[in-house]
Amino acid sequence: MTYFDAEATRLSPARRARLLDSLRRQIDFSDSPTHVDLVVIGAGVTGAGIAVDAATRGLDVLLIDA
Repeated sequence: MTYFDAEATRLSPARRARLLDSLRRQIDFSDSPTHVDLVVIGAGVTGAGIAVDAATRGLDVLLIDA
């Protein structure tokens, strides 16, 4: 039996704020660059390939995945 949590897929302003807060607490931004050249959303085969290609070309890349 598969359980589907509908609330986990809904993005409300309150849930977004909680998720961003959680991410900020987990990530140490002290070593992060102040800017990025490319943001890739999704680290699947295509996203990872795009990120690697851009990084090898000298771009600062931010790869985001769930």
